[in-house]
Amino acid sequence: MSKYLRFSLVGGLLLLQSSQTFALPDCSKSGPMDNCFGTVTFTSGSRYVGEFKDGNYSGQGTYTYADGEEYVGAFKEGLFHKQGTYTYSSGDKYVGEFKNGKKNGRGLYSHTDGTSEEGFFKDGEFLYETKVK
Repeated sequence: MSKYLRFSLVGGLLLLQSSQTFALPDCSKSGPMDNCFGTVTFTSGSRYVGEFKDGNYSGQGTYTYADGEEYVGAFKEGLFHKQGTYTYSSGDKYVGEFKNGKKNGRGLYSHTDGTSEEGFFKDGEFLYETKVK
C-alpha cells in the first residue's frame, strides 16, 4: 500500500471520528438547555430546531414562523447573528449577514418578481449597492 493511500485512509478515519466528537448532546426536557441540540415548538405554531447555549438559541439553527417565514443560519443569544438566510412568506429571500437579529452587513435581497438588491445593509435597512469590478 502506498504511503499516500495509507495517509488518506488514516486521515479519513480520524476525520470521521472527530465529526462524532463535536456533536452536541440532545437537550434534556427537564433541565436547562445548555450546550445541546434541541427543538422548541411554541403555542403560536412557530418552531426552533438547533443549538442552545445558556438557555438561548446559540449556534446553528432553524426558526420557522407559523406563517411559513423561516430563518436558517447562525444565532447568538437568541438573535439572528452572522451568516443566514431569511425566507419571507411572500417568497422574497435575504441571504447574507445579520447582527442583533437584523440584516447587517453584506447581503442579497431577492424579490419574487426577479429584482434584487445586493449590497450593504444596516439595522435591517438597505444602504447601498456593491460595486462590480
